Amino acid sequence: MKIKITKEIIYKAIDRSEASIGYQYDRFKLSLNMRKSMIVIGTIGELIFEQYLKGKEVEYEYEDEMHKSLEYISKYEKDFELNNDIIEIKTSGYDQAGYEHLNLLYSQDQYDSGIRKGFDKCVLIFVNGYDRNEGRLKIENCNSATIAGYIPFKDISKYPSQRKYYGDDYKVPIRELYNIETLIK
Repeated sequence: MKIKITKEIIYKAIDRSEASIGYQYDRFKLSLNMRKSMIVIGTIGELIFEQYLKGKEVEYEYEDEMHKSLEYISKYEKDFELNNDIIEIKTSGYDQAGYEHLNLLYSQDQYDSGIRKGFDKCVLIFVNGYDRNEGRLKIENCNSATIAGYIPFKDISKYPSQRKYYGDDYKVPIRELYNIETLIK
């Protein structure tokens, strides 16, 4: 499901990256600019999912983690609660090559953390405008998001990977995701 990324969403995501840089994305030892880019990508995904739910008139609870401490986030974080399920939003950027060849990736520590937090479902969202050479999102090229689908969180463990890179202990092909419409019924 393709959704337009508005300027309002971009501005909110940039504001959040500035406000929460001390709390998020420090686990990868990335540069400050790359960390901000990762926060922007993740926030865009959350805001796109929220827009989708509002458009479908679905009741939900959203936990804005801006200004929450790292300790709080590591123990109690959830993105959304929907139909008594805790939903995590996983967002990835893509470039001109498209997203169809990409996968849902999870590192072992992220997966273990999600299990501890009680995540029930994981929704995968792709946003365009990612520059692979620079390793960051180019805001001026970011105007479209695609909700690729979702997977029951515990099912992620059924897709072990050969771990060529950090973060790909589990690799779920997007063709294995469930249609997002079935999540909201």
